[in-house]
Amino acid sequence: MNTHLVISKISIHHDTEGRYSLNDLHKAAGNERRHAPHEWVRIDQTKETIEILNTENPVFNPIVSKKGRNGGTYVCKELVYVYAMWISPSFSLEVIRAYDALMSSRNDKKTTVDERTPLRDAINMLVSKKHLLYPEAYALIHQRFSVEHIDELSSEDLPIAIEYVHRLALEGELLPKQTGTLPALSIPVRGVIAMHFDGSEIVRTEFVPEGATVATLDQFASLVRHRGGIVLWDEMEQRAFVRERAMLRL
Repeated sequence: MNTHLVISKISIHHDTEGRYSLNDLHKAAGNERRHAPHEWVRIDQTKETIEILNTENPVFNPIVSKKGRNGGTYVCKELVYVYAMWISPSFSLEVIRAYDALMSSRNDKKTTVDERTPLRDAINMLVSKKHLLYPEAYALIHQRFSVEHIDELSSEDLPIAIEYVHRLALEGELLPKQTGTLPALSIPVRGVIAMHFDGSEIVRTEFVPEGATVATLDQFASLVRHRGGIVLWDEMEQRAFVRERAMLRL
């Protein structure tokens, strides 16, 4: 099974947090001086994209510089795509197709709920020791392995993910937030965490502020209709809308 990203016959190194080497990508793109990583990093579009990524996930650095063997600039998957498109549309397509092929090979064998139990236990420990919210902890896994849910992890990636979370929890290797003028993380101090289950497994969590009402769509629709409102369901957006909301006191 292929476990490395290969572009133009060049293996793209990655670090323990799943970021890819821009220096290797530069070589795969032809190694032209005008496409050097330091040229790309200093343009406004790159800086704006990094700002967005830092805001979305403040506990993970999307770009880092490393020294020593295999040193250089390492970036997350999203920045790999941005860099590739900056070079050329054709190179961008080559990168996307290579990454899709890598993901397909990793997804040949999915894991079961029981097999993922040690990972959930490790995440619980990480949340407790580092005082993270569950969405932040799961975001680290999603970012590291480029998945939306942990049930997408392959049998090959699962033990690596467990080791990764244990290392974060026990050795304190959570990366610091970017410095500068980036907005700070604001965590509400009152509210609850809603957990969405698939069987006995938590697949998604979200913060519910104090005073909010949690209900299924059917319960919500029943309440609105009881108060004289009308619920409209948008199939395209997968959202429910309430008509005559001014008349309602839910």
